[in-house]
Amino acid sequence: MESADVTPPPAGRVSPIGTASMGATAGSSHRHSPTTTDAVRWTVDPEWSAQFARVDSPDWTALTDDSRATLVKSNPVRRVWRVELRSANTDSPDVSHTMGHGATPSFRAATVRERSSDVGTIHRLTGGDRAVYVKEWLDASIRQTIRDRFRGPPARIEWRAGRWAVERGVPAVRHVAYGVGRGRSYLISPAIDGAARLADVWPANGSLRSGSDGRRADALIDAAARLLAVAHRNGFVHGDDHPRNILVVEHDRDHLECLYADLYAARGTDRTSDQRAAGALAQLNQWFRTRTAGTQRLRFLRAYCRLRCDGDDSAARALVRRLQPPVTCESHRQAARLWAKRDGRIWRTNAYFARVVVNAETTAQVVLSFRNPDRFPQPSIENRTVGEWRDELRAAVEGGRPGPHIVCGHGFERDGSRSIRRRFENAHRLRHRDLPCRWAVALVHGPGNRDMVWMDALPSATPLVSFLRDSLVSASDRALAAVGVARLIRRMSDRGVRINHWTGETFGVVAPGCRVLIECPEHLAIVRRRPERDLIRNVRIVGDWFRDECALGDSEILEFVRTFAPRDWSAIRATTNHRVKSVAPTARLEERP
Repeated sequence: MESADVTPPPAGRVSPIGTASMGATAGSSHRHSPTTTDAVRWTVDPEWSAQFARVDSPDWTALTDDSRATLVKSNPVRRVWRVELRSANTDSPDVSHTMGHGATPSFRAATVRERSSDVGTIHRLTGGDRAVYVKEWLDASIRQTIRDRFRGPPARIEWRAGRWAVERGVPAVRHVAYGVGRGRSYLISPAIDGAARLADVWPANGSLRSGSDGRRADALIDAAARLLAVAHRNGFVHGDDHPRNILVVEHDRDHLECLYADLYAARGTDRTSDQRAAGALAQLNQWFRTRTAGTQRLRFLRAYCRLRCDGDDSAARALVRRLQPPVTCESHRQAARLWAKRDGRIWRTNAYFARVVVNAETTAQVVLSFRNPDRFPQPSIENRTVGEWRDELRAAVEGGRPGPHIVCGHGFERDGSRSIRRRFENAHRLRHRDLPCRWAVALVHGPGNRDMVWMDALPSATPLVSFLRDSLVSASDRALAAVGVARLIRRMSDRGVRINHWTGETFGVVAPGCRVLIECPEHLAIVRRRPERDLIRNVRIVGDWFRDECALGDSEILEFVRTFAPRDWSAIRATTNHRVKSVAPTARLEERP
């Protein structure tokens, strides 16, 4: 499809653009040059050029003061605006979107169904009220400028990726215009009425594992698998397959359609290799593994392979067997890279952490915002700014104690200071690995090497040793706690977390539900991932403690062991002395070399 190359008037002026300036097409050798140094050269979809040339169209390069524009996302790299528009008649402008069968169009307007295929339906949107999203890349850094010199402006890259996706029939957001200026670029795409991000749709439905929620979860899984299968079958690799970049359009509760957004990292090839497909599947698996059951992830992989092979069951089974090893390997590699990236931000100033100078003798590293605050255990304090933290710290220094929602740990000696620092750092490193740990909200460096770490208060949390020795705790609750400890140990071992120093207060139990969390992160070490060896070590330490200190019965210890997957039993049995009439690790467990 041809596109018009348009140069609008200088920023700050809103005036119609002459039709003569729209005569040049994308394939034409003649292009209009900017009239001023701060002008932006625009490439516009011909179906949308009438709207772009209207007198009352906004100044797309100066939306800050426009009442029709709402800022929906902002970071140091780019901003995203939602602009409400209203067309004067139903004859112009028109826009098409590639979506699935029965998809809801982007504008509150009349729609005409043009054609259908096995991929989706093309809808033409005519007239009515409408909204568009404007993505604005801010003044580039030196690194980004050098990158743009070789690759081109980000808006142009995403525009071309979107055009390529639409031409191949891949469900994706349709872009209608992009502009390139000095140091900045802009991309305009219509809003899709009723669409929501997959990341926002999924948590709103709870666990999604049974009943009507289970059927809706299956519909979401099938829609996402259909999107990836169609894209990879046509040689399109998105490059950032995160649920925030996948939009879901709902026709009814069990009929959903997905399409891609944010196509900057997308690539188009003649054939999608297994390695590229495994990378895309691993990116989605990284997000879904903490929010779905293993059976749901297996359903997604099988649905993807079946659709990728056009319904050929034998070819789909072969593709499943071929993809499982690289997906697993790629998932571990991506997880390690993501964890290392997050760990590197703990001691820097960014959106999550900051260094606060309280006075000449006191400084602190504080938490500004909590990552994934909806996961257990939830923080009891709200996000705070640097100024709010400075006031809180000054009040604590003058009053001698922090607020009611915070508990402290002290370290006066050199070794104690290192332990306090390790508690703060490990608490966040464990949270980055999706392990339940009490929140560390601030590390305060006081005079005379007097350091304190402020931990979020959890009044309902009880140390594991106190919970198991409490005579008022029922046998069923003790068994639930043992199962919770086993599950936590399994997750720790899979993420390279090893027990260095074990006490009965390392873990805690939150009632009701007997949910287990990490109370003393300084007792753990985050090492190179060796799942089997770390599992044996952690089970040996905790199993001996269960037997010697808590005097758990055979039934509780048996529940502890049964929690582990069958693939773990051989490793556990290999280091277990059968002094108890079960496979429980109640005696000496020696680590294999």
